[in-house]
Amino acid sequence: MEKHKEILTVLTEELEQGKYRVGERFPSEWGLVSRFKVGRSTINKAVDKLVADGWLERGVRGSGTRVKSVHRLIRGRILYFGNLTHPTYIAAMRGLTSRAFFRGYFTSCAEPPPFEQDSFLNTITAMQEYVGIVSCCSGVLAKRCPGQLPIVYLDQPGIPLSEYDELHHVVSDNEEACYKMMKLLVARGYRCPVIYTDNNCRLTERFSRVQGFQKAMKEMKLDNISRRTFIGSVEDQYTKAGAVLQLQNILRVFPETDAIVTVSDDLAVMMRQALQDIVANSPERILVTGFGNEPLVSNAFHLPSVEQYPQQMGIAAADLLLDLVEGILPNTEPYHRIVKTDLVNLEYIPQR
Repeated sequence: MEKHKEILTVLTEELEQGKYRVGERFPSEWGLVSRFKVGRSTINKAVDKLVADGWLERGVRGSGTRVKSVHRLIRGRILYFGNLTHPTYIAAMRGLTSRAFFRGYFTSCAEPPPFEQDSFLNTITAMQEYVGIVSCCSGVLAKRCPGQLPIVYLDQPGIPLSEYDELHHVVSDNEEACYKMMKLLVARGYRCPVIYTDNNCRLTERFSRVQGFQKAMKEMKLDNISRRTFIGSVEDQYTKAGAVLQLQNILRVFPETDAIVTVSDDLAVMMRQALQDIVANSPERILVTGFGNEPLVSNAFHLPSVEQYPQQMGIAAADLLLDLVEGILPNTEPYHRIVKTDLVNLEYIPQR
């Protein structure tokens, strides 16, 4: 984060907490320079933003800057449009709403059924109450939402790769995380891994996750890498029956399989359940990894996974959208923000 934004955050919190009273003279810029050990231009940027946001007001020359408000002014409303039930997106929405409110914006949330989405978007645009949209799991809204509202896509599955780079989006470092997971498995002695992915593997972040796994496999000099990628069908990819079918295929083609890496915790749970039915002593025989680190899943299944910090992703999406809304970033080119991840629950990966 830029230094003036860090200082802005500190000063805003102090105003909200009542450190300064309305009408009171605010610390001078030279005083703030001394306090934060930065240049005057950096302080000037932070103070200018506090003035623009209605916290402070500058007096006539020589009279200093005074506190105008100790309550955040609501500057507008944004819309979260998408999944409202999955734990990952609930956490992301929590980060989004809290960050938006910190910057002076209310957030509304909506997940209309697919057949009502277009009419809903038309209504939202016509109302002119919203300044921007954060979209999740809803396809490319720019084609369906008339008007010039800026749109940021959050960890968005289901977008063709040909269109993805032209959109504003916030994602995890999907490829790097999966590359690291596969490299770790190799370091711990796993020699016959396969990939299990859902049918979105040719789209957006799922594609990146598969690429990360395959990149590490190539470095291992494994053969038949494309055949080691097993894709669930649209109809049953998130069911135990679908996982059983894929596991049977995996063991038929690669009977020596010792690890199944997946692109989501949901798929990993289904595969673990399939293993319990088909393979005796499956935790010792075949390891399964996930992606997402959903708390209930990780605690119940002791699942090695990737922590993608969805709340931080929501914060990043709010900042990107509001930077576009406020003109801090020009809405003339696509912006891509990547949130770093960590491998977690690694104690559940035994040495082979």
